[in-house]
Amino acid sequence: MSSLAVSEPPASRAPSRSPARSPALSPAPGPSRCGGERRRNASDAGADLGAVQDTQLRSVDLSRVIKLLEDSDSKDLEKEQLKTLKKVVKHFENGLPLKDLAQIIEILNLCAEKMNEQEAFTEPLCELIKLCGLPFQKKKLSDEVSYSVAVSNCIAQLGYLMRVPSSQVRIQICKCVVSFYNTELPRKLLSGYQPTSANYKIQMAELGGLAETLILSLTLVENQLTEKLWVLKALQHLSSSGVNCRLMMKAQAASRLCLYLNGVDPSGQLVFRSSEILWNLLENTSKEEVVNQLSSLECVHALKEVFVDLLMHGFRHYDRQLRNDLLVIATLLAENPAAPMIESGFTKLLIVLATFTEVKIPNPLIKGLKLTYSYEDFELKKLLLNVIAVLSKDPCAVRLLSENYVMPALLCYVKPNQKPGFHDWSAAQYEELQLHAIAILASVAPLLVDKYLSCQANTLLLVFLEWCIGQDPFFGQGNSFHGTGGRGNKLAQMRCSLRVLRSVVSLYDDAVNLNLCDQGAISQLLDILKYAANKSKEKEDAIVLEIQADILFILSALCENDLHRKELFSYEGVDIVIPFIQMDPKSLYSGLGHNCLLFSALDCLWSCVIGCYIAEDYFLEKQGIFLLLDLLALKQKNLCNIILGILVEFCDNPKTISHISTWRGEKDQTAANLLIELWRQEELELGVKRDRYGRIADVKRPIASSFQKQQEVIPMPANCPSFAIMEISENIRAKLYSLLCKLGFENLPGLSAKDFVTLAIIRRYIDFKVGEVWSELCAELKEEFRPVTSDEEALKVISEVSEDTGRMVAALQTEVLESQHHQEIREEEKTYTKIQAIHKQREMVNKSWKNFLTRTSKYEALKKAKRIQEKSIEASRSKLKTQNGTVHSTDIKGLSTTIGSGRLVTVESTPPQLIGGPLAVTDLALRKPSVSEGALKKIKRVKTLDSVKKDSVPIEYEELTRCNKQGLSLAMTAAPRGPARRERPRQAAAGGRRAAAATARGRGREGRRLRTCAGHRPASPAIAAAGKGGSCGACSLPSALPRPAAKRSEPGRWPRPPSCPLLSTQPPGARVRPLCASGPAAPAPSTAAAAGRARAAVAAAAATTMVRCGGAVLRKYGNFIDDLRLYVRGGTGGMGYPRLGGEGGRGGDVWFVAQERTTLKTIRDRYPQKRFLAGTGANSSVKALKGEKGKDCEVHVPVGISVLCDDGKQIGELNAAGERLLAARGGLGGSLATNFMPCKGQRRIVRLDLKLIADVGLVGFPNAGKSSLLSKISHAKPEIANYAFTTVQPELGKVMYADYKQISVADLPGLIEGAHANKGMGHKFLKHVERTKQLLLVVDISGFQLSIKTRFRTAFETILLLTKELELYKEELLTKSALLAINKMDLPCAKDNLSELMKQLQNPQDFLHLLQEEMIPANTLEFKDIIPISTYTGEGIEELKACIRKSIDKEADQENEEYRKKKLLLLQTSEEGQVNRS
Repeated sequence: MSSLAVSEPPASRAPSRSPARSPALSPAPGPSRCGGERRRNASDAGADLGAVQDTQLRSVDLSRVIKLLEDSDSKDLEKEQLKTLKKVVKHFENGLPLKDLAQIIEILNLCAEKMNEQEAFTEPLCELIKLCGLPFQKKKLSDEVSYSVAVSNCIAQLGYLMRVPSSQVRIQICKCVVSFYNTELPRKLLSGYQPTSANYKIQMAELGGLAETLILSLTLVENQLTEKLWVLKALQHLSSSGVNCRLMMKAQAASRLCLYLNGVDPSGQLVFRSSEILWNLLENTSKEEVVNQLSSLECVHALKEVFVDLLMHGFRHYDRQLRNDLLVIATLLAENPAAPMIESGFTKLLIVLATFTEVKIPNPLIKGLKLTYSYEDFELKKLLLNVIAVLSKDPCAVRLLSENYVMPALLCYVKPNQKPGFHDWSAAQYEELQLHAIAILASVAPLLVDKYLSCQANTLLLVFLEWCIGQDPFFGQGNSFHGTGGRGNKLAQMRCSLRVLRSVVSLYDDAVNLNLCDQGAISQLLDILKYAANKSKEKEDAIVLEIQADILFILSALCENDLHRKELFSYEGVDIVIPFIQMDPKSLYSGLGHNCLLFSALDCLWSCVIGCYIAEDYFLEKQGIFLLLDLLALKQKNLCNIILGILVEFCDNPKTISHISTWRGEKDQTAANLLIELWRQEELELGVKRDRYGRIADVKRPIASSFQKQQEVIPMPANCPSFAIMEISENIRAKLYSLLCKLGFENLPGLSAKDFVTLAIIRRYIDFKVGEVWSELCAELKEEFRPVTSDEEALKVISEVSEDTGRMVAALQTEVLESQHHQEIREEEKTYTKIQAIHKQREMVNKSWKNFLTRTSKYEALKKAKRIQEKSIEASRSKLKTQNGTVHSTDIKGLSTTIGSGRLVTVESTPPQLIGGPLAVTDLALRKPSVSEGALKKIKRVKTLDSVKKDSVPIEYEELTRCNKQGLSLAMTAAPRGPARRERPRQAAAGGRRAAAATARGRGREGRRLRTCAGHRPASPAIAAAGKGGSCGACSLPSALPRPAAKRSEPGRWPRPPSCPLLSTQPPGARVRPLCASGPAAPAPSTAAAAGRARAAVAAAAATTMVRCGGAVLRKYGNFIDDLRLYVRGGTGGMGYPRLGGEGGRGGDVWFVAQERTTLKTIRDRYPQKRFLAGTGANSSVKALKGEKGKDCEVHVPVGISVLCDDGKQIGELNAAGERLLAARGGLGGSLATNFMPCKGQRRIVRLDLKLIADVGLVGFPNAGKSSLLSKISHAKPEIANYAFTTVQPELGKVMYADYKQISVADLPGLIEGAHANKGMGHKFLKHVERTKQLLLVVDISGFQLSIKTRFRTAFETILLLTKELELYKEELLTKSALLAINKMDLPCAKDNLSELMKQLQNPQDFLHLLQEEMIPANTLEFKDIIPISTYTGEGIEELKACIRKSIDKEADQENEEYRKKKLLLLQTSEEGQVNRS
C-alpha cells in the first residue's frame, strides 16, 4: 500500500499550476468574511505576532522531517521523530498551507508504515489527520486552482490510510471527512494566508475519488460496528453529490450496503444510514443501475428481513418511516423482472400485507398485526396497494394475485360510502384509499376475468355508478390525487369506475359484455353520459371530458357486431352523440381532451349506428351527414381517415347519397369538390409527381408516391401483401375513390377544370393500382427467375396496358385544359366587347359634352354658329320679291341661340394678381390654384370684370388690378383682433347676406327701389348702387321695362337668372355673353363711370370673400392644435384652529396626467375658460383638528406633451400613458408656523407644447409627395393636391405588415429655406421631428422651386438644404437613423437624374465646391437605404416598407442588446459589491 503515497514536489520546486488539470474547479471569488473577522480580532497583536508566526513557520523544515522519518537504522531516533512530529502538529495547528500538503501527505504515509512496528506513532498520525480536517490556507486566489492536483491526491491518500489496522486512525479519517461538510475556522490564521472556500475540500474529494475508496474500505471494517457506522456516516455526507454517487456505484455500493442492512445494531443507525445512502444513490444516479445491483437473491433476502423486522417490532415514528422507505425500494425491485422477488417469498408477503385488512387470510405472520390511522400506516397501505399494481404487470405474479384473494379485497372498496367516518380510517383517508383501490382494479381486472365475473364485479360497478350520479349526500373530501372536483363531488369515483369497465370491455370477451348488457348497462351508460354532458355545459373540465370519452368507448365495444344492442342505442344514443360531432373546431386545440372525445364519438357512431337502419335513418334525419362533412372540411389529417370510412359505410344506405350531394360548405363548396381537394392534398404529402396543371407526369407509375419509388424490390411470399397493397390502408385515397364511386363520376356539381383533371386520375385509381401490383410482380419474378417467352410477352402486354391507360388519362386531361382555355378566351372576348361598348359610349358622352361646351362657351364658335344659322335662314327665304305689297321682316334677333342682342360683357374669375400670374390670351383656363386659393377652393369664386372685348365697355387692366388690391386690403384691415376676432366676421357675413336679400327684393339701404334690367338681380348693394338713372345697376343697360316677378324656389332664396354675368356659376376663366332686356341698345356710358362701377363691385366682392375665407380656414384646419396656454392654481390651505393648535388641510394640487386618445382641442373645447383650480383644504375644527386635504385637479393631456412656463422654461414632459406631472402645488394649511393662517396655492400660466411621437417622420420640401407616400404605405387619407403647402398640419398613419406589426409614420408639413429661423412656421413643424425614431427624407427627383421669385434647387441641393435646416434647428437630429426616398420616378427624365444624384451622393465632396457656402451643412446625414419610388405608379413602395421595417427592427434589437448589457453590467457590479463587502 506504500505505492499509494503521493510524491508531490514541494512548492519551492515549481509545483504544477495548470488549471487545465482540474476542470471541476474555479478560482475563489476572494477572501472570505471569516478572514476579515480574524484580522479584526487580531488587530491588537499587530505586526509582531505575524513576524513571530513567520519565524516559527520558517523554523520547520518539512524536508528534514521526511529525511528523519525515513531513517530507520537506529531505534534511538524514535523519541526525536515523535518530538519532531509534535512540533509539526504544533506549528500547523491553525491549518495546513496548500503548498506544504504534498510533504504532509508523505509524512502521513511514513507514519502509517511505522505504526506497523511502533504503536507510539498512532497519536501523531491522528493529530496530523485531524489537521487535514481544518480549512487549508492559501496565499493567492489562484492557489486553489494551481494546487488542485496536489490537494485531490492528498484527500485521496486519506482514504488509502484506511488500510492502517487502527480503529483510532480509521475513526479519525471518517471524522476528518465529515468535517468537510461542517467546516469550523481556527481561532487564529497564518499571517498572509486566508482559508480556502467552503466547498473546496468537497470538490477535491470528488476529484480524488474518496467516496469510492471508502466503499471499498467497508470490507476492512465489516466486523467492527463502530468503525462501520463512522464510515457509513462519512459516505452519507459524500452521497449528497452526484459525482460521488457515480463513483460509489462503480464500487458496487448498492449491493454492498444492502448486505449490511440486517447486521446487528442495537442503535438502529446501521439501517438508517444504509437506507439514506441508497436513497441518495437512487436520486443522483441511474435508477436502473441501482435496481440491477440490488436484484441479487442475497440483497432481496436482506431487504425482506429488515422490512419484516421493522414491521413487527418497530413502534417508533422513526421506525415506521424507515419501513416505508424500504417498501419503496422493494417496489422498485418488483418492477424489475430479473429480481427474484417471487423466489424469495417477498412478493407473496407483500400481497398478503396488502389484502389482510379486507379479507381473512390464515397467515401466522399477520397474526396480531394491525394498522392504525396514523399517517405512516396510511402511507404503508397505499404503498402496498401500489405494489399490487406493479405486480399485475408481471405475468409470473398473476397466479399469486389470484390465490391470495386480491380481487375480493379490491372490490370491497367498490361500494357507496354513506357515513363520514370508517373503521380505522378517517373519511378523507378512506376516500383516497377507495380511489386508489379502484384505479388498481382497472389494472388487475383484465388479468383475473374469471375472478372478476365470479365476484359479480359488473353488478357492483353499475350499482356504484348509479350512486355516483345520484343526489345522495356525500361526505367525500375531494382531495385525492386520483381525481378533482372539490368536496361533495363524486366525479373522481365515477372516473375510476369507468376505467375499470373500459379495461374489461376492451378485452372484447363475450361473457363480460353479455353480463353487462343483461344488467341494462347500455341504458345506464347513456344516462351517465347525459349527466356528464350536463356537467360539461356548466364547466368544461378534463375529468368530465375523459368520463364522456370512456363511456363512448364502452358503448362502442358493447354494441359492435350486435344489431339488438344497436337498436337499444339508436334514438337516445344518436341525440347524445350529435352534439359531440357539432363541437367547436377551436376547442380541439384546448388541450383538455376534446380531441380524444371527438374520436370516441366518431368511433361510437361507427360501431353503434352503422349497420342499424333505424339508427342510420334517425342520424340522417338529424342532418348528421352534414355535420360529418363539416368536420371533413376542416381537412385535419387525423380526422379525415375515420370520417371517410364512416361516410363510405353510410353510403350503403340509399338515402345518404342525396344528403352528400345536397351539402354545401364555405363559398358554396360541394362535396365532390371537397373530396377532390383532399385527394390533391394527400398526393402532395405523398410526393406523387404531377406537372403544374395537375396532369400525370409519369405514365408508367401515375399514382406511386416518392417513398414507394425508393423501395427496393424484395421477393415476398404469396400470402404476404406487397407494398402497393399495403399502401392502400396507409392513406385515404382508397376511401376517396370508394366514396366518389358511390356518388358517381358524371354530372358532379361545382367542379372547376382543375378538379376535372384530378377526377380523371381518381376514376382510373383501380386500374393504376392493378398496374402497380403487376409491375411489382414482374420485378420480383425478374429478380429470382427468368420468365419464358410467352410469360414475358404476357407481362409486357400487361405493363403496356397500364401505360396506355396513363397516356389516355393524360390526353383526357389535356383536352379538358384546352377546353377550359378556349372557354376562358371566349369569356375574355365577351368581357372585352363589353368594355369596348362602354368605352365607345363614354367617348360619345364626352364628345357630346365637348360639343355642348363649344356651342355655349366659345365666342368664336358661337359667332360661327350664328352666321351659319343666318345663312340657312336667308337661304330658306323666297328669292321673288313683291313690288307693290308691304314687306315685313321675319328675322327676330337672338332666335334659337344663346347670344343676346345686348352689349357683350366678358366675366372671369379672381384677377391674376390674386393667384400669382397673368392669364394666357389664347387659353383662359386658370392654372392650378396656389396655397391661398387652395384654402379657398370650396368657397364660391368671386366674379370680376376683365378687359372688354369688341363692343363691350372698355376698362383699363391696371385700374382693375388696383381695385382688387384695394378691396383685399380693406377686407384684411377690417378683420378684428382679440376675443371678438371670431364674432365680427360672422356679423359682417350676416350683414352682407341681409344686404343681398334686400337687394334681391329690389330695395337698397334707404328703402328706395333699385332699378335693374329685366335679366338681372343685384348681388350686393354696391353693385345695385352702380346703376344710375334708367340703366341697369349690373350691366348698364336700360331698365325701362319692368322687372318680371321672381318666383321663390326655396324659402328665403330667389332663383338666379343664368344670364347675369356677375352671378354666373361658370368655371373660372369662361366668357359668357348674357341675354339682357330686349329693345334698342342704349348709348354706351363713359369709361370713367364704368371703371367706378367696376371698382365698387370688386371691393364689395373681395370683402365678402375674405370674411368667408376666414370661416372656411377655421372650419377646415381648426381640428389640430399643438400649442395651448392654460392657467393653473393650487388650492388654498384650510384655516387652523389656534385655541387647540389644529392644522388646516393642505390645498389640492393640479396634476397633468398623460392619457391616450386625448387632444389639446378636446381640452380647449371642454374647458373654454382654460382655467384649472384645485380644491381648498378643509378647516381645522373640534371634530377634526387635522383638516383634510383639498381635492386634487387632474387634467388629462395627450401623450408627448412638454409643459413649459410662460417664460419658456420647461417644467417636464409626459411621454407615456399614465405619467403624471405636478403643475401647481397646493398651499399649506394654517398652523403655528403660519400663525394658523392658510397659504395660497401655487399659480402660474403654463403652455402645453405637443410633439408627435412616431416611429418614422417624413421630412421634405413642399409638393415632394409626402402625403401621397403616406396614403400609399398606410390607411391614412391626407389632403393631396398639386400645389405647395397642401399639408398644413401633421398627419399620422400606421403601416400594417403581414405579421400584424405596426409602424407609425408622421407626415410633417413641408419645410422651406429658413425654417430653422421659424420662417414659414418652421419651428411649429420642426418640433415634431424631435420625437420620431427615424427620419425619412422625401425628395423630388426633378428638383424643387417654391415660387417664381425663389431659385430652382436640384435633388442634391434639396437634400443638402434639408440637412442644413435640421442641423441649424438641432444638431441632435442628424444622429437619428435616416432613409432617403426619391419620389416621382415616373417622370420622363427621372432615370438620368437618379444616376446623376447617386454619383453626387456617393462622392458629395466632389460637388460641394459648386454650391453656395451657406447651403453646405457641417455634418451630413448617413442614409441607411436610398429607395427610388413613384407614388403615382406604386414603384418601390413595397421595397420602401421593407426597408422601414428592417431599419426599425434593427434599431429595436440594438436597444434590447444595450438594455441587456446594461442589466448585466449592473448585475456584475452588484455581485462585486457584495464580494467586497464580504
